[in-house]
Amino acid sequence: MFVKTDIRKVTIALEKIFYRDVYFELGRLGIIHLFRSQKEVSDASADASIKEEEAKTREIIANIESVMNALKIEPGHVSVDDAKPQPCHCEERSDVAICPPGIASHSFAMTPRINVHWPEKMRDIHRDVSVASKIKHTVDRVQRLRSKLQERSGIISEHIAYNDALSQMGVSPISIKASRLIKKIFGTVENTEWDVPAQEKFMIARSGIYVLAAGMASDMPDALQFLRQYGFTDKTDDLIDTSAEDLKNRQATLNRRVEILDAYLKTLKDKMEKSLIELHHAYRQHEEIMKALHMSIFSSKAMFITGWMDIKNKQ
Repeated sequence: MFVKTDIRKVTIALEKIFYRDVYFELGRLGIIHLFRSQKEVSDASADASIKEEEAKTREIIANIESVMNALKIEPGHVSVDDAKPQPCHCEERSDVAICPPGIASHSFAMTPRINVHWPEKMRDIHRDVSVASKIKHTVDRVQRLRSKLQERSGIISEHIAYNDALSQMGVSPISIKASRLIKKIFGTVENTEWDVPAQEKFMIARSGIYVLAAGMASDMPDALQFLRQYGFTDKTDDLIDTSAEDLKNRQATLNRRVEILDAYLKTLKDKMEKSLIELHHAYRQHEEIMKALHMSIFSSKAMFITGWMDIKNKQ
């Protein structure tokens, strides 16, 4: 909502080493609407420390968002992503529309739909880079381990299914590979709507999608050709000589380990959810400050901030 009032153009000159505190305080008070200087500063002359801080800010945000996504933490409704650009017609004369508090250029003002909370003090960006990186490293390690455990559990599930199918056919897995006189092949088919041939030189047993073909070695090419009509995939080499009980015990152990990791991630979420959200908000806001720096003129030692403010504001 725009309010008509008298405004004036102001320029703040300061030593560059104080720019963080000044921008922080201006953002907290919301009394000045920044104006892009007519004198552009090229990337080649931009201050190296500011570029470094921008990179660290983006790194922190990326790492924290990765962790929040992994832990299923919602960023809430205070993110500066909710800010939408609104037209601004501020000019250096009286009786014009003053933009609501936000970061403004000569033609647009960032007008948040919410009241952005500014922390009581500036954060230690060097410490936060390290913290965010360590948290992400920890969560990534846990997730990688969890994925490996689930992958192994999935493989064991397949072996259990193989054993169950072969058991229903009255065949043990070890006998398939150990047989010398009779050649056997085991696998799965995509299409189960077919009848077992009765007059072929090979025999086929079925249990759901699982099939076992047996016959002389010379007859196996014909058996394979027949089965491939129905989407056959050979699983003979995947069979292992392990009892169903041992396989189920292994799977139970893997599942318990997954549960332990899930409990650890839940504890980590419960312990750090509030801190992660605050850290995310703080550096999304800090990212806006860094963007605002490009609207100012600065040299190796000094910085000049230009903007508009309400002439009636006594702060």
